[in-house]
Amino acid sequence: MGKGVAEREINLWDMIWAVCLKWRSILAGAVILAILAGGFSYYKSTKEAEAAKAAKITAEESGRALDFDQKNNADLYVRYLAMFEEQLHYNENAPLMTLDAQGFYKGELTYYVDNHYKVEYPVINKTNNVESMVKTYERVVDTAAFTEKVKEATGNDQYVTEYVDRDNVYGGDEEVEEVTDKDIFTFFIYAADESSCQALMTMIKEAVEEKKSDVTREYGVHDIKLIMEECRLTSDAELLAYQRQNIDKLQTCVTYMAAISQKFTQQQYDYIDLAAEEMLIEKGLKKENAEVQVVPTPGISAKLVVIGFLGGAFLMLALWLVLYILNGTLRLEDDFERMFGVKVFGLLCCKEHKKKWFACIDKLFNVLRHKYLRIYDAAETKAMIVSNIKIAAKNNDLKSVYVTGAVIDNEAQKAIEDLKKELAKANVTLVAGKPVLRNAEALEEMAETGAVVLFETAGTSLYGEIVEEIEVCKHQKVNILGSVIFS
Repeated sequence: MGKGVAEREINLWDMIWAVCLKWRSILAGAVILAILAGGFSYYKSTKEAEAAKAAKITAEESGRALDFDQKNNADLYVRYLAMFEEQLHYNENAPLMTLDAQGFYKGELTYYVDNHYKVEYPVINKTNNVESMVKTYERVVDTAAFTEKVKEATGNDQYVTEYVDRDNVYGGDEEVEEVTDKDIFTFFIYAADESSCQALMTMIKEAVEEKKSDVTREYGVHDIKLIMEECRLTSDAELLAYQRQNIDKLQTCVTYMAAISQKFTQQQYDYIDLAAEEMLIEKGLKKENAEVQVVPTPGISAKLVVIGFLGGAFLMLALWLVLYILNGTLRLEDDFERMFGVKVFGLLCCKEHKKKWFACIDKLFNVLRHKYLRIYDAAETKAMIVSNIKIAAKNNDLKSVYVTGAVIDNEAQKAIEDLKKELAKANVTLVAGKPVLRNAEALEEMAETGAVVLFETAGTSLYGEIVEEIEVCKHQKVNILGSVIFS
């Protein structure tokens, strides 16, 4: 590097906004990589779906590999397994199974229905409908509305009908002796605590009262009376026997399954896993922690698309940062006088730029980029440049001044011609030459003139070429009057 030429420094502020001006390519890179990432995720999910579909085996397909006896034994095992799961679910969730048989609350509500029936002779086309009335009243606890109220009150949506029954037989499996009093019926309520028992009894009384108008409309005028209401703490050996009976059913299923599976092959176990899973899903009793063979649907991963978008933007941003650092062209923000020791006559910003879409964003970035650079009006700047050249020519007793630069394009040539016309009015000839580094005639013309003004274009003139130009001028003993930065 030549004597008197300073090292170039990176302006962080200029670098940030210079890279921001490349936002179109950064956005394009982000979109392209997002599309590629989305396409890759779709391709990957498609392959996974195909693999899962190929690997998915139904119980029917698995059962074809078994002979007649093997399949019958496996099917019997599956039926016992389903019975076991159903019984286990009942034992864990049913109110009658969760009650403490040694101490629970039992409520009773007994009603009497009087339809004012009288036997008159001769009886013609008149029947006693009190039994139908009683059955209608008894069904109030079977309605969906009442069941929902019980669910809400107990916080349990499993086997809610067990909280109330009408025959006082746990589970309802045993036959009940026929009641002789057709006009009397009773509700039995089971609860773990007194407040729950009272709440259920209140709901039943309200339901019976609401039903009275419907029964009257259907069967006629009648009276219904609550003749007994009781809620007491009790123990019941029958409930305890019922609970033990259901627990024994679990053990029975386990015993049968153990006996059946003694000589099972791995193929039978594979078939049982599939068949049991399908049966339990069908019954709504899916085994806990069991894996479901779900065939995934091909789709685009939003996460990968976002990662691709951000990754693309980051890569393009990094690329432009590297290119900025490695870029050797002149920038407006460069301190030309400090770097090259050459006076700057002015910054001539009259270069026409191509119109781009969303140019307003570029304008904003340029304003921020040149925030610390004062740029004057083009006409004023041109007048100052002309004055500086005139003064320099007068001080050095020159009638002509040579103009050259690393890059002289059409726009730069036009700007030089404008300066040439203005200087001609002051009898100063501005010789517009070609770049002296690449043109021998231009070098000779510059040497003959003896004085030069460097005309460098920001973003085009290379830093190294400017250094070489200054070295050439010094070697040829050509006086460098100053420089003009064109943008």
